[in-house]
Amino acid sequence: MQRPPPQIFDLVDIRERLQYNQILVKSRGFSSLVEQIISRKLDPKKDIEYKKVLFDCFYEYGDVPLEMLLDVLPILQERQLISAQTILEEFSLRLLKINKEQISRAFPMVINACLPSFSKFLELAARIDKDVMADMFMEEDLQRDHYRYIMVLLYSGLLNDDQKRRLGNLKLVQEIFLQHFPQLYPVNNRKTFDSERHLRACSGPEMEKDTLQSLDTFQMLKLMHERPAILRNPNVGKSILFTPFMFLMSQYIPHVANVMKPEQAEQMRRLTANKFDECVEQIKFAEPDFFKSDLTMEKMLSHVITKNTEEQFYRFVDYCSEELPMFLEAHFLPGLLALLPNCTENQLLQKKIVGLVVHYLNRAPDHAEEFVNFFIGVYAKAYFPISKSMLLEAFVEMKVDRFALTPIAGFLSYEMARGTDRVGGARALAKLIRKYPWAVQKAVPALKLDGDDPEELFRAKMELAKECCLATDDHEIVLGQIEGFIKDNGYRLAATMEIAADLAKNDILDVWTSRNILGRNVKYLGNEAACAAYCRFLAVGANLDVEDCASELEERKKKFIGDLKEFTQSTHPLVATEAWDSLGLFTMEEIQEHMGMVPSGYGEIYRNLDPIHRLGFVKFLNHHLDTEKESYPRPFYNSASDIADVPPLMLKVDTYKDQLMNKYKDEPWFWASTLPLTASILQLTSPSNKATTAVRILKSCLLQVEPATSSEEMMCLVAGWRICIREILNVLTESKSNDILWARDQICSEGRMSLAQKNESVDSIMMMLTVLAESIEEKLKNSEDQKFVNEVSTAQKPWLISVLEFCATRLPKEHKEAWIVKANPIYQVKTHSNQSSLHTAMFCCRLLCRIPTLTEYYRDLKDPEFGKDPYLRYLLQDSSKRIDNDLVVSRYMMYVTAEAYGVSELTARRFETDHQATVEEKTGSSVDPSLECNEDIEELFTQLFKSPRSQIIESQQKNRKVLEKMWNSGGEDVKMKIYKGLCYLALVSGSGRKRAVVPVEKLSDSSILKGVLQLFDEKLNVPTDSLQLLLRVFAEHRRPDGRFLPPIDWMKVLERAEWKTVDPETRLSLIKLSCEQNIPDVLFHYAGGDLTAQQVYVIAENLRTVMKLLPRKEFMIILRRITKQARIVDEDKENVLKLSNAIAELENDPIVHEFLVGDLPKLDEPVQVTDPILRALKDPIAFIGSISRSFDVWAEAHNGDKMNMKRICEYILEETNTLTEAKMYVLLSLEARRLSHKKKIDKILDVITASRIQRSANGDMSKFFPIVLAIIVSLDPSVPISICFFGTESQTIEMMCAAKRPFFRSLLKCAEMKKHIEHIGSFLRPYVDGEETDIYELWQKTAATDMLRDVIAHFGYGALLNLLHEDDFFWQTILPVE
Repeated sequence: MQRPPPQIFDLVDIRERLQYNQILVKSRGFSSLVEQIISRKLDPKKDIEYKKVLFDCFYEYGDVPLEMLLDVLPILQERQLISAQTILEEFSLRLLKINKEQISRAFPMVINACLPSFSKFLELAARIDKDVMADMFMEEDLQRDHYRYIMVLLYSGLLNDDQKRRLGNLKLVQEIFLQHFPQLYPVNNRKTFDSERHLRACSGPEMEKDTLQSLDTFQMLKLMHERPAILRNPNVGKSILFTPFMFLMSQYIPHVANVMKPEQAEQMRRLTANKFDECVEQIKFAEPDFFKSDLTMEKMLSHVITKNTEEQFYRFVDYCSEELPMFLEAHFLPGLLALLPNCTENQLLQKKIVGLVVHYLNRAPDHAEEFVNFFIGVYAKAYFPISKSMLLEAFVEMKVDRFALTPIAGFLSYEMARGTDRVGGARALAKLIRKYPWAVQKAVPALKLDGDDPEELFRAKMELAKECCLATDDHEIVLGQIEGFIKDNGYRLAATMEIAADLAKNDILDVWTSRNILGRNVKYLGNEAACAAYCRFLAVGANLDVEDCASELEERKKKFIGDLKEFTQSTHPLVATEAWDSLGLFTMEEIQEHMGMVPSGYGEIYRNLDPIHRLGFVKFLNHHLDTEKESYPRPFYNSASDIADVPPLMLKVDTYKDQLMNKYKDEPWFWASTLPLTASILQLTSPSNKATTAVRILKSCLLQVEPATSSEEMMCLVAGWRICIREILNVLTESKSNDILWARDQICSEGRMSLAQKNESVDSIMMMLTVLAESIEEKLKNSEDQKFVNEVSTAQKPWLISVLEFCATRLPKEHKEAWIVKANPIYQVKTHSNQSSLHTAMFCCRLLCRIPTLTEYYRDLKDPEFGKDPYLRYLLQDSSKRIDNDLVVSRYMMYVTAEAYGVSELTARRFETDHQATVEEKTGSSVDPSLECNEDIEELFTQLFKSPRSQIIESQQKNRKVLEKMWNSGGEDVKMKIYKGLCYLALVSGSGRKRAVVPVEKLSDSSILKGVLQLFDEKLNVPTDSLQLLLRVFAEHRRPDGRFLPPIDWMKVLERAEWKTVDPETRLSLIKLSCEQNIPDVLFHYAGGDLTAQQVYVIAENLRTVMKLLPRKEFMIILRRITKQARIVDEDKENVLKLSNAIAELENDPIVHEFLVGDLPKLDEPVQVTDPILRALKDPIAFIGSISRSFDVWAEAHNGDKMNMKRICEYILEETNTLTEAKMYVLLSLEARRLSHKKKIDKILDVITASRIQRSANGDMSKFFPIVLAIIVSLDPSVPISICFFGTESQTIEMMCAAKRPFFRSLLKCAEMKKHIEHIGSFLRPYVDGEETDIYELWQKTAATDMLRDVIAHFGYGALLNLLHEDDFFWQTILPVE
């Protein structure tokens, strides 16, 4: 039957038929509509109208037209009557009108027909109900053909978690989906996708059969702690990390065997034993491949062990211990123990690792028992080489509860009784009981005092017995054992006596009733050590207290003192020493009453003692002097620190000056001579006239003193100006309530006026400004008021710079060309150069550049010839290399030179000693200068200058009256000679001030101190060795007000005792005394020598005082010795902290700052951040720009929340070396660990801002991503990975890329991230595709793409402003879609 031709209806009829509710009518209308379109006979307008009706079938005419539409659209598209773009547009226009059922049928067809771009797909998907979308893509055909749309939809952020779970677990997308949404695994398949959680909850049989393939070693260990039965699973594997747990299980199984089936218990015993043997041997790890998978703690540990960086890893964990709470967990702490078998050749490192483990156990004592058993097992079986004494020490250091204490006490008791180190066991057990008295319950049954034991073991047991007695009231058994050796002899009796004293102090033994019993055998030959211990026992009687019976108390003390007095006569030094030492604990009144010894006569008693008794008497004196210290009157301590010190020949120099000035006030020679005499003149001037006189002298000297014509003359002028300005500064400062800045400005004002009046005074002004700057620095150094120092130092800096710039204007041409002008000179006056000005400017600039503030400010000065000055090097920098003989000068010029350079008299003396022969040769022979024998004034001064320094004052005293007579009777020539001679004498006579001391005669006649000090009188001829021993008495007597013994002339005492030749113990006392009494000579002498560790500790405790006492060069030597001691690898941590903090407390001081600039590590290796001095710094920012660019990065990063990311980016952008750049990332990552998540986000945003600025300036963009990555990959408490770059910095990028996912995902979970994610997304976007991608390395693009994928997975379209409109290439780049 032939099909009839279709009826052709007009558009109105077609609409009516489509709207009609009868299937046949609708089909005819739709067929007519399609025929009209297919016929191609419609004009364009009609064609549009017909197609509109066609597409309205998506929603308007019901299911039948929709069904027919979906069938016909592909045909029309194939015949090119309708394009895919048209279908998409028409569908999109009608989308909101299509109901859910119609969409689920229409949208798949649209996708099939049009294959829309991802952006168009997401645009449509955003307007469709998401449940409809999820249901729609559950169809198998759609999954297979269009999985890429599912993938894009999952990452778009349009779906909720339930919808993501349904679509994401479809086979074609599941693998990559679960990489970014691991929590959305199928709820019915936890075993596969979250096996760790599954194994915690599943049944025992199921757990025992699991493959365990998805668990790493640390996860397995955690599961073991939660479900020990996991050991029955044959797939558990073996690792050294399991060893502590295996030791725990060896204790656990016997306790649970009673509640298990016998076969199960036996199985567990067998499994544990076998597994233990396997684990102990498995100490090696495979090297990880960072490119294959994400970093885990197991891979990190494998990396450390395979690269042999165990020491660097220890230093890292120790440095970051507070930021690594993961090691507080029992399943992570074995990661540190795994290092021990791999560093058996480094016992010190093993000790430090064990100490670190103990540190964490002390913070988490609940886990201690497991590791106690591990240490006990390693000690007993020696599975790998390790020091047993180290493990015993670890047991004692642990802070444990009673559960962990029991095995420790039991083990130590066994070790003491039958172990391999019985002495060590006994000593450790004694310390343990001292710390935990409860441990005595385990110790007492094992303690057996045996007279046949070797001496060392017997003494250790006796010490343990003492601790047992002190730890419990029930000590009868132990005390009985002790008493059994009272009648013994030799070392057994000595050991018994030693603990008897301690027991008596703690009222366990009654000192009075036990006295006779204990004292029976001590006097026999061979029992001297016991006798000495018995003396200490008797000393307890000094604190005896007998209630309600004063007479009985007095009688008993008399007996004790009588016994000790008898022992002081012993010929054995040990007994005599202990007897005197013990007597020192009784009061002076008791000693005087019962021994007849008057305190004031102690010195004479010492003098008459035999040498073997003197050491003990020194200790006796020390006790009583410590009691007397508070009796010294307060006026001894309230005298002025400085007093006038005018040399004998200058006691009338003010009069001489006034007389000559009337005639010679306009003569240059007169004011050149007056210059060094200014200090003495002002000391002799009345207080009311001092300031006026000082200004007048300054003004005249500036105008009248002529430039030097030789190098020697220049030295004399600089020395003269130093003496003059130092005293004028003191006078003006004191006249204005110690306003040193006002005094400075007054002096500078005179300089300005003088320069305006006379250009030739420029030489004098340069010298004046230079010595003024150094004098102010010296006053600040000696000030106790730190606030004052800080204020003045701040105000001084611009002034100092202007002074140096002024002197630099006079430099020779070749040096001036190399000079970089940084500020205006203090005086902006044009002057003419002459030859003297050039030399003076060079000298002044060299001195000024030694001021730390200027050293730091002008650190980029590149003129190598500028600082070449052998005297400056020797006197102020390094005295290890002698000066060439042809440059050495006479004794007189040597002291003038020292004054010119501003160094102390001590430094000048060292110069003289080091160049003794040459100095004597240049000086020539001398005779005793005397005007009585020869009235030649010039010869007098010549011989004075040739005389040794120590004889000059005596010679002046002898000739003073004769010189005054010659002045009074002489003519002008005589007076001129005398005045000029006094000028030369003043150049080597110092500042005109000296430290005030208390004369010994002012001490009370009844004073012990006076009686002892009188022994140092040369008239008594006390042997030097006796006096040297007596020096130990004077140190460490601190009064409640913080002061010590009175400030007498201690150097006179020390010189009488020839202090430079004392033994090391006395030297320690001398150093303490010098710090207490401000004696610079002692510290100066020992600064360049070999100081012991104990001496360094003393100096460090008094470092602020030492800084004020020593010249700059010697203080630098002391600082270097302290830092050397602090960096000794096996130094005690507490001592390291004290030494480091001592320096850090003074880091703002200019000299200490300068020292640290040269001493601090440059951080060429990131592990150097563990340097103790660096760690102690309080303000590392102050050193930026002075050490290295790497240091600058660290210092800024170390600033914590205030770190300036813009500067850090600038530093890294300036670096050209790839490896150094990688190390900078390590430093940044390391310090970012102290930032909270919120602050890390803030710093990342700062980097993003810096990158945008750089992009706008067309700058280098290649380093910003690694900077962001370094901040992200920093230690995070929520990420259990201790990522350590130390030792393998060349792999920094690899490790950061491997670690980025866990650290970045932790950061993405931060609540603050949502507010800023758009900025982070926009930062990562250019690395994915676009114009900039070519400038980035492949690893950056790969890592950024991975991170952007995480960002989009977490935040969807909120992460990128145009995510839903990104092109297909973008999606193909971040996702595996075609």
